[in-house]
Amino acid sequence: MSAIVLTLRLPVDPARLEEFLALVRREAPHTRAFDGCLGFEIYVAEDSAVLFVEHWASQAHSDRYSAWRTGKGDIDLIGSYLTAPPQRAVYRESGI
Repeated sequence: MSAIVLTLRLPVDPARLEEFLALVRREAPHTRAFDGCLGFEIYVAEDSAVLFVEHWASQAHSDRYSAWRTGKGDIDLIGSYLTAPPQRAVYRESGI
């Protein structure tokens, strides 16, 4: 298993940005405490897009976390704040 970095760009409705960030503030500690999470950073762009940068011990850890969030209904809740589909990318160590 090798560590991964997952990015998720969320185009949040500007009118609901503060509400979304309040939700993220409440939920971020659960992400950071999840088994295999090595780090979780949150950035906000001028256009109200929110970028999650998640560091995971492995793809399997990230997959278990995603399944947990989906099972709780959190993915649908996050989707209700978005103006377009999220953009997701997974990066692996290059070995360079």
